[in-house]
Formats: sequence, C-alpha cells, structure tokens
Amino acid sequence: MLGALLLLACGQGPRVEPFAFAVISDPHLGARGSAENLERFVEEGNRLGVAFTIACGDLTEVGSAGEWERFASISKGLKAPFHPVLGNHDARWAPEGKRPLARHLGISRPYRSFDHGGVRFALLDSSILGEAHGGIDRTQLGWLDAELAGRPAGSPAVVALHHHPLPGGGKRFLANEEALLQVLRTRGARLVLAGHGHDLRRWSVGGVEILMTPNLYAEKARWRRIRVEADRFVVENRSLGSEGTDEEDPIPFRPPERVDAVPGPIEVAPGEWSVETPATSLRAVAVSGERAYVAGTEGVLAVHSLARGDLLKTLPLEAPAHASPVVAGDRVIVASEAGTVTALRPTDLSTIWEARLGGAVVMTPGVDEHRLFVGTGDGRLHALALVDGRGLWSFEAGRHFGPPAAAGDRVFAGNWDGHVYALAAPDGRLLWKRKVHDSFYFAPGTSRPAPAGDLVVVTFAVPTRPSDAPSVLALRSDTGEVAWSLRIPAGYASPLVVEDRVYFATTEGEVVAVERATGKVRWNRDLGAPCYDSSPVAVSGGIAVGTVDGELAFLDFEGRVRNRFQAARLWLFATPVVVGERLVLPDAFGRSLACFRVPR
Repeated sequence: MLGALLLLACGQGPRVEPFAFAVISDPHLGARGSAENLERFVEEGNRLGVAFTIACGDLTEVGSAGEWERFASISKGLKAPFHPVLGNHDARWAPEGKRPLARHLGISRPYRSFDHGGVRFALLDSSILGEAHGGIDRTQLGWLDAELAGRPAGSPAVVALHHHPLPGGGKRFLANEEALLQVLRTRGARLVLAGHGHDLRRWSVGGVEILMTPNLYAEKARWRRIRVEADRFVVENRSLGSEGTDEEDPIPFRPPERVDAVPGPIEVAPGEWSVETPATSLRAVAVSGERAYVAGTEGVLAVHSLARGDLLKTLPLEAPAHASPVVAGDRVIVASEAGTVTALRPTDLSTIWEARLGGAVVMTPGVDEHRLFVGTGDGRLHALALVDGRGLWSFEAGRHFGPPAAAGDRVFAGNWDGHVYALAAPDGRLLWKRKVHDSFYFAPGTSRPAPAGDLVVVTFAVPTRPSDAPSVLALRSDTGEVAWSLRIPAGYASPLVVEDRVYFATTEGEVVAVERATGKVRWNRDLGAPCYDSSPVAVSGGIAVGTVDGELAFLDFEGRVRNRFQAARLWLFATPVVVGERLVLPDAFGRSLACFRVPR
C-alpha cells in the first residue's frame, strides 16, 4: 500500500528542468565574522548563478532590529530569489515575535511553498518563541500534507526547516517529528534541508534523506550547492572562498523499495477528558468559572467547557497570540503579537475595551486589583486600567521585559538588558533596579519574578563566567539588595513560593526546595527529564511539576514523588492551571486540551 502511495505522489516519470540552488544555514548575523561571511556568500552565489538560495534558519544572533536590518541589507545583494526560514535564535529572544520576517524581508508567513523547474519546495517554521527547541504543530502539518498532496504529478518535493528531525542518535530537537516524517514518507518527499547542528551531516529516515548544513559564520564556513537533474538531486559541498567541491552520492527522486520504519507517536494519558482545540497554545490557559480559554498561535481564542472540554466558542484575533490569556475579575484579557490588548466578557467574548500598544506583546501580562501590566517589544512596560483600558503610565528600559509580577504597591519584572526592575504600581516610578549579569544571554527576561514576603525571587540562565556566578537571586523588595543567592539551573521556569519555602524546577531535571528566608536547600529531587518554562504549581498536599518531555510529576512538600504520568507530547512548556482538584493543560503539538485529577 505504501509503495502505491509513493508512486502516486511521485508520479511515473518526473518531469523537471535542470537547475541548481544554494543552501546555507545559521549565518547568525550579529555574531563575530557573520556579516563578512554572509557578504562573501552573496558574491559566490551571484558568481555561480544559482537559481535561488534557501537559508535554514538562525538568520540572526538574538533577533534584534539592528541585526534584522543588517541581514536584510546584505541578503538583498543576491541577484536570485532568497528563501529563508526562521531558527531558534531568530525567535528565542524575539521582542516582536515573528513579525520581523515580514517587516524586514517582505515575507508575510513563516511557512510557505513555491515551485521551480518542476520541483515543489515547502519551507517550514520550526521556531518557538522563547525556546531553543523546535516544533511543527498540527496546523502546519495539515498545511504541509495538503501542499505535498496537491503538487503536480511527477513533481519531486523538497522540505526545508531549521531543527533537524530524528538525527539517528544524540539529542532530540524537534517536537512532532514522527508525525512530520510520516507526512513526508506518505507524500513521497525525498529531501529535507535543515540546520541547527552547525555540522555537515547526512542521514536517512523512512526513505527521506536529511541534509544538515553547517553554520555560515564559522571561520571555515561551508555551504551546499544542489543540482537538480532529470531524475536525481546531486549535492555539492563547498567551502566559502574556495573553488573546490566535495560531491556526495546522488539522491534519486524515487525512494528505495525497502525503507526503515518511522517511530510512532507518544502515548498520552487520557485524563478526566482530552479534546482537540483549534488554538495551538505553548503557554498556560486561563480559567474563569466553568470555562477554559486557550489563545493560539493561529490567531484564535478558543473557549472550552471545564466540565467535559466541549468547544463552546471561538474568536478570531488580529494576530498570533503567544502570551497566555489572563483572568482579571469579570473579564478575560487577551494580548497578541500585533500589540493589541483586549478585555472580553467571559460568557460571550464581547469586547469591554481594547488598547493598542506600540510593540508586540509576546510575554504574559501581570495583574493586580486595579491594573494590568503589559510588556511590549519596544522595551516598554505599560500599566492599563482594568476598568476601561486607559493607559496609566509607561516605563521604558533598554530591552523588552519578561512577564511582570505585582505585589502590594510594586510591580517587578526582569528585562533582557540584564536588570530586574521594581516600579511603583500606581505611577510607574522607578524604585530600584538590580543588574544580575553583564551578558544578554544571562538576563532575567524569561521567568516571572516571585514575590515572597519582604523578598522577590528571580531566576535566569546559569552564567558561564565566572564559574561561581549565581542564577537565582532573592532581592529585598524595598531596596533590591541581595538577601541570598544560589547557582542552580532554574532560569526558565518561574519560582513557586508556598509559605516558608521556594520551589524551583531546573533544566537538569531537578526540583529544589529552599528556605524562603535564607536560601538554604532543604531537598532536591531528580525527575530524570529537564524542566523549562513549565513552572511548578501548588496542588493539594504538595506541588506539580511538568517536564519538557511531557510528564507531570506530583511531589509532596518533602520531595517524595506521589505520582507521575505522560500528560502531553514533547515539548511541554505550559504551566498547568489548578482548579480545585483538577489541572488543565494544553498539549501544543497534539493541539489538544486536557483535564487531569490531582492524584491523592
């Protein structure tokens, strides 16, 4: 049956016009030597007369406006079309979400397709805002399946993305890769172009040939020129600035008759209920009354019944939503990449008020009794009146803010400029700021600060230098002075404060409990899988922690594991929402929403 499908997808006799195209990856514009190497490639590509160039992601180093402007300026020197995809460096710290692709390169959608010389090319977006990991969600998979199925009979297919699927050993980087490879195999796609690994590699999975192209900014940079001939792809590996080439074994359009199997999907626990949702959410959902609200990257808000998960209503949004919805009294707040913040009535989703801010909103807002605190991509933290959305104040910093936390008359937020800020909640006055590290890469911009009595606890990535530099700080909430510090890898998940203890989930797969007043470690428990943005939450009798592998672990307050099960597929970045004895959790790469009972 599979053979018949492949023959149908590939056709009996491919009809192509010979041409050659270039493949580069990981130019990291902004890193040392990156601009010079990209300029040299532009010269070589123009001289060799390639039909077009595909760039497999990590176009920039940190996704700043200056890097995008420089990248656009250099790449426009190519005489032939240029087809880039996004990588994790383009999205991990992105203050404006994925909008720079359109703003600077004129590309309206991160994933798209085109035909050339009888070959269909599908360009995928595996980047995830705020993450080094990659994923292809079900919405994009459905699009890919339709694009490959609808290509002309006899047309070969090439797929390009940043994160490489199933490397045949080593660390996994791509969620949903089994489902992706099943689509590629069924539809007869023969060639996948990827980057991310900064290496020259080739492997085969399920009859699909995968080529990893090295980083272009390296001292001895390499790139690929691929010739499309009558019935095959011929891959030339080239060194930047050299005329010599290394030619690999050709890849025939027709796949081999016998291929290895593609791994099956991960099985997930059924829970109290689990339903499909039209909204792909990588972050937490919001719950108001008997309804759960999911804001998705497709630009849609979905409302589900808390009782059984039934889909009650959907609302189109102006742009993709990367931040979680926020429940504030009698309203649900939704923010989008377009910089629009909307307060909705929970029952019918009618608009109470709408505010348009200057930059994209990619981090979940904070809230107190009267105000909503929203960080935008232009480096500002805004305070809006909950009652009518009026702008109360705006504070500008060096870079964009992470998720803010309000406590008493203060609001705290980390910033990608390396500081933690404390502002007066009523008027936005700067009360203090504390620099935690000189390097952008170890700034406190990912997690939400945790107010803890007279302290506020902040986390950030573990600095590489100096070797004893802390990655957790407990700051005096009134002065910003350091009360205690720790060096544990808790820089992504936000801390949880329960009475006299603070709990951390780490990227090394540990849960750590410390004394709130002194920072003394009381216990740590190894879960065996890393924890990233899924923060620990308090449940009856203990805490729940989500791992990036999709497991939920339930521990008592002394660190004993009470239960654990597979609650989602890879990757789990969302923090569960606790509703009495239940947990509500989105599974982004299964595009589902599930409800679980807290184990006793």
